[in-house]
Amino acid sequence: MTYAEMFVAAIQSFGVLCIGLYRLRDATLSPDENPSAKRYVITNPADDSTLLYTDKVAAMNSKLHSDKYILKANFTSF
Repeated sequence: MTYAEMFVAAIQSFGVLCIGLYRLRDATLSPDENPSAKRYVITNPADDSTLLYTDKVAAMNSKLHSDKYILKANFTSF
């Protein structure tokens, strides 16, 4: 799945605006190669960026609360 596919599905299905990826620094290394658990943020990734199973998504959604929209940002796995 690409970032663009996930972006469209998230906004159409859940009303969630994806703003970036939270990616493992060494996500392509096998456990035998001692990958790091450190992550970095990619804001506004290219549409054709392939999602990795270890990626988390930086996303925002709005909820109506006391006549005001509250924006919440979080990291989640899709």
